[in-house]
Amino acid sequence: LHMSVLYQSESGVEFMERKTDFAGLIDVDGAQESMQVSAQLELVKGSVTMQADNDGEMRLIDMDVIVSGHVRVWDEEEREVVIDAYDTQREVQLEKTKRPMQQMLYHDRVRVDVSDTLAIPEGMPMALQVFCTTARPKLDDVFLEDQALHIEGVLYVTAFCLTADDRSPVISFMQPVPFSKLIDMPQAADNPNIEISCYLEQIKAELRGESELSFSALVILDISVTAQQEQAVLTNLT
Repeated sequence: LHMSVLYQSESGVEFMERKTDFAGLIDVDGAQESMQVSAQLELVKGSVTMQADNDGEMRLIDMDVIVSGHVRVWDEEEREVVIDAYDTQREVQLEKTKRPMQQMLYHDRVRVDVSDTLAIPEGMPMALQVFCTTARPKLDDVFLEDQALHIEGVLYVTAFCLTADDRSPVISFMQPVPFSKLIDMPQAADNPNIEISCYLEQIKAELRGESELSFSALVILDISVTAQQEQAVLTNLT
């Protein structure tokens, strides 16, 4: 968990960053170590309070957050089935039953590099330093066309900057930045089931002059495409 904190001190606005490790267990009935797993974590709620240290000075920051996880655990196996039979000398009566079958067409974690230059909105003080930059990705459209998976989304970038204006020592602004990804998928069937988890892996930003900010971000797409169909399977013959 990457934590960025802005706080007011006697000498002005201060900023610090920390990285906190965490771990947890989720019970999944029937799960085996050989199965495949995908997980997307999201910060649902967070609060920060100041605490006094042993000397009575406010130097401790107490952090309380709630993280939710969207977890998928699955197994993939191949089975042989009989769909037809005949005999050259006698009549064969077949009994068939339609069974649902699911086939994994594509599964991968795809990297999407997003970079752009953001202009500080007019009316805001000039920036002297970038405190921190965060971003929230959101998918707008996902569709199959011409044997390719088209993914279109928006990265909502929020920047916090230090200024020389004592009346507004810190400014923040948000700007949307579009991104897209094209993945060849010649094996895609009609009406497949497409599941995509989208999250931010990292982001870096720096000032360009006093009114512009350049950033680069890495967005991860956890993509799973499956085909669901019914197949008539031979269940009995006489």
